[in-house]
Amino acid sequence: MNQKKSKNKQLQSMLSEGFYNLFFEYNEEAVMVLTLEGDILAANDAAAKLLEYPHREMLRKIFKDMFLDEQQYEQFFTELRNGEKVNRQLTLLKKQDGSSCRGLISLRSIIKGSGPSSLIVANFSQKTRSDNLLQKERNFISAILETTGALVVLLDPQYRFIRINHAFEKLTGYTIVDLLGIFVWDMILPADEVKRFKDGIHSVAVNQPPLEHRCRIKAMDGREFTVIWNITVMAGEDGQAEFLICTGIDVTDLQEALSKIKILSGFLPICSFCKKIRDDRGYWESLEEYIRNHSEANFSHSLCPECRKKHYPDISGK
Repeated sequence: MNQKKSKNKQLQSMLSEGFYNLFFEYNEEAVMVLTLEGDILAANDAAAKLLEYPHREMLRKIFKDMFLDEQQYEQFFTELRNGEKVNRQLTLLKKQDGSSCRGLISLRSIIKGSGPSSLIVANFSQKTRSDNLLQKERNFISAILETTGALVVLLDPQYRFIRINHAFEKLTGYTIVDLLGIFVWDMILPADEVKRFKDGIHSVAVNQPPLEHRCRIKAMDGREFTVIWNITVMAGEDGQAEFLICTGIDVTDLQEALSKIKILSGFLPICSFCKKIRDDRGYWESLEEYIRNHSEANFSHSLCPECRKKHYPDISGK
C-alpha cells in the first residue's frame, strides 16, 4: 500500500492541474493510470461510470480483475514490460455487477527512468472501428455539403429546417440559427408560392424518384431568386420518412438572360417580289425592320461582290 501511495504522489507531481483535468476529467473515454503490477492509481469519472464502480472503490481494484480474459491481460502487460505499446485491441472488461462491456483498449507507458517503465495509461473506448468509419463518413459528407456550390437544405418530416449549407446561407443571408425548427414556407417562400410548394412536397414519398420543383425564394434582405429544387425523402431504420433532402440550383441569372432572347420561328408570310414580311397586325415591314423588331439582331450595311459590280462598275475591279 505504501508503494501505491508513493506511485500516486509521483503521478500527482508529474501532472499539472490543467493537464490532469484535460487528460482525465474532460475526457469522454475511460482513462486509468496503473502501476506495472496492475494497481489502479487514478481513474476518471468516465471510467467509473462505464464500469459502474464508485470512484473510491475503483482505486482499490486490481486491473487484472476487470479482464474477462486473464490470458489477454498477461499478454498485454508482457508487451508493456518489453517496452511495447498496446494499441486499440478489442477487449471485454467486467463491470461491478459482473456483466461485460466491449471496447478497444490502448496501453502505454508515461514514466520512464533508468529502469523499466513504472506508470501505465489505460484508455478504453467503446467506439469501435465501424463507429470511427461512420464518423469519418459523416465528416466527409459534411465537407461536401459545405463546399458544394449547390443549395442544400435538410427538412424534418414536418418540413421544418434541420440544416442548411454554406451556399444557401450565402444566397439568402439566413443562418441555421435563424431557421432551425421553422416551417420552410414561413420564412423563404413568397405568399404566392406557398400552396404550389405544399402540393408538390406533399407528393414526395419514400422510395419514390426525386421531385423537381421550380419556385422563387426570398432572401433576408427581400430579394427573390428562382431556384430549381430536387427533393427526395430519406427513410429511417423503420422505413418511415426521417428527413427530406432538398438540393437546388439558382437559375435567376439564366432566367433573366432567357427572357431577353427573342426567337423567330414558324412560317413568315413574305412578299415574293419586294421581300417585305407581314407582321401579326397585318402590316408589311421590310425584312430589316421585321428582324430588328422581333429579335435582338442588328444590321450593318455592306455590298456583296455582285451588287458592287452592278452598281459601282468603276470600282468593282479595284
